[in-house]
Amino acid sequence: MKMVLPSGSAPKRRNHTSGLPRLPENLQLKEMTNPYSDYGKTEIKEYLRSIKAKIAVVVLSNVFEINDKIDELAYSLVASTDKK
Repeated sequence: MKMVLPSGSAPKRRNHTSGLPRLPENLQLKEMTNPYSDYGKTEIKEYLRSIKAKIAVVVLSNVFEINDKIDELAYSLVASTDKK
């Protein structure tokens, strides 16, 4: 099945980033060979509580981006059937 896209709208490459920091902000790097040796459930829960709002923003922005792409695809499909 050939997918029809509007001209000039090549798919963007994704870089698979979450938009969140690479390391938890409450991680205290004491031992570089095992940086998570003193990072337990308490620290994980504390960090997740602190970034809950950031996660919501990332998820919502991804949802809006997906909706925009669906709208573009639907428009291009309607436009291509109108030409026939």
